[in-house]
Amino acid sequence: MTLLISLLCLGGVVTVGGIVLIGYISYSFDQATKPVTDVSRYADIIDPTAENPSPLVAHFPRSIPSNAQNVQLYYQPGALQGGTALELRMQLPEDEIQRIQAQVQPLATRQYVPGSENNSPKTETSPDGSNVTYTYTFHTGASDDGVASPQTFPEEYAIYVLADTRGAPEYDWNHPELYGVAINEATSEVVYWMEDW
Repeated sequence: MTLLISLLCLGGVVTVGGIVLIGYISYSFDQATKPVTDVSRYADIIDPTAENPSPLVAHFPRSIPSNAQNVQLYYQPGALQGGTALELRMQLPEDEIQRIQAQVQPLATRQYVPGSENNSPKTETSPDGSNVTYTYTFHTGASDDGVASPQTFPEEYAIYVLADTRGAPEYDWNHPELYGVAINEATSEVVYWMEDW
């Protein structure tokens, strides 16, 4: 009888311990994959002390400019097979926006400028016959209900793509890296973005 009670108690402890462990792992995974929108975490994410930052984030400012307004951050850390996305959106004085635009324009491998002939991303067929649609996600844009939700950049934004491995010569449509800068001159906004699938 004592042995049976001991086994039942041990089984209960193991069951409760297993439930607690599974709950902890689930909570930790949820926290690790939850998007970060707290602007104060930007320095932790970008690591401004890195001597050779990853090309994916090298175009991001090392810190948020003191004259920036309406700053928004979106960071989706990659977990398991999930992709990583980082976006910093802010309003800056008009002359600063023009300086950034002059800096990124000559570096862009693709440009989609409102009012120009090439004003929106196109679809391209790779040599292996895969269709690649060049869309760029706007994570800090608000939907009709005022809540930020992923969408494509509105047509008011000039999109300066610094790299997109979905296109030539890599045609890496399965695990691409894409990054660049989007500018809305009318609202004096700049959006630094990157995605690594």
